Amino acid sequence: MADNKKARNRSNPIKSVARKVKKFFKDLSTELKKVTWPSKKEVVQNTGSVLLFCLLVGGLIWIVDFLLETLVRLIYG
Repeated sequence: MADNKKARNRSNPIKSVARKVKKFFKDLSTELKKVTWPSKKEVVQNTGSVLLFCLLVGGLIWIVDFLLETLVRLIYG
């Protein structure tokens, strides 16, 4: 019986691919049901945290750039 099943898969590769695609989407659906999605409040808080962090890092880079530019102007200017 196992030989018959293997022969059937080899004889029609389109059905084999179709089965694999169907299994993929079924597994995908199952996994997405397990995901714990964040609430709107959590999304807003996380977005705010990321924006604040980006502003702080940008400010730090700006300050370091300004200090290094001033130092170079003092040395070469």
